[in-house]
Amino acid sequence: MASPLISENKFLGILRLESSQERFFSLDELRVLVSLCDLGAVALENAQLYQKTQDLAIHDSLTSLYTKEYFVARLKEECRRTTRGKAHFSLLLIDIDYFKNYNDKYGHIAGDMVLRTLSAMLTATLKGAGTIVSRFGGEEFCVILPGLDKEKAHAAAERLRKKIEETTILLRRQETNITVSIGIASFPDDAADCDEMIAKADKAMYEAKQKGRNRVADARPVSP
Repeated sequence: MASPLISENKFLGILRLESSQERFFSLDELRVLVSLCDLGAVALENAQLYQKTQDLAIHDSLTSLYTKEYFVARLKEECRRTTRGKAHFSLLLIDIDYFKNYNDKYGHIAGDMVLRTLSAMLTATLKGAGTIVSRFGGEEFCVILPGLDKEKAHAAAERLRKKIEETTILLRRQETNITVSIGIASFPDDAADCDEMIAKADKAMYEAKQKGRNRVADARPVSP
């Protein structure tokens, strides 16, 4: 016997019970199942609404990437985990070059399109177990690359930079391109904690901008 899970005319699923014996279930048992499904549908919908609320709290509304607050919390966890395991991981800080020009020339709606396009490229290109991509504020993005040392992170950042540079974006029926500057910091070689790691990646990113933009720069290792 089976009964649907329905809440406010919204179909959520089916609960089905089976028996190897023919005519095993009675009409009374079916009524009990229907009652249980009515209660279960409400509970299931409440759980889905709660999960949706939780997702909204940790995701940026424009890009659907993780928020800065959630990202920093995960970065601290990664520092602790990496310290215990004596491993490596790297942080990318990414900034769109001359982003203000896009807003001034095409309007803020077009600027939002650029942010969403870049967000999609980040998640599609930087795939890997445990990779976390966040909108860090404005036109800045941060990425945690678990298990990658400086050399591997630099190679991944270069592939990303090149792909972004070669991607054409259509804004108000005009083809355009964007470039990014990327700063890299690795743990524990470049920093002793989360805050220092962000500061080192930020400094490296500004160094990339000062050297002409559209490039990748590495943080300087901690002196022995």
